[in-house]
Amino acid sequence: MEDVTKWLKVNPQTVRNWVDRGALGALHVGPRRVRIRQSEVDRFLAAGETHAAATGGDGVPGEPDALAAALTDALRATRAAD
Repeated sequence: MEDVTKWLKVNPQTVRNWVDRGALGALHVGPRRVRIRQSEVDRFLAAGETHAAATGGDGVPGEPDALAAALTDALRATRAAD
């Protein structure tokens, strides 16, 4: 989960909230450990769910908005730098 917070440049609590709401799929591997697959992050961003999760709105999956596009670009830039 730490990698996801760095890639998306969000607070760890934000990622926890997305996981708790079911917007971002994760595997709980212990009482305090969570694993999030890269494919799940990609699906989450492609669906534009960050907008709905961040604003509490009803973002339309499949229609990425400006926030999702910016997050996707940031994620790609971070991967390229690694």
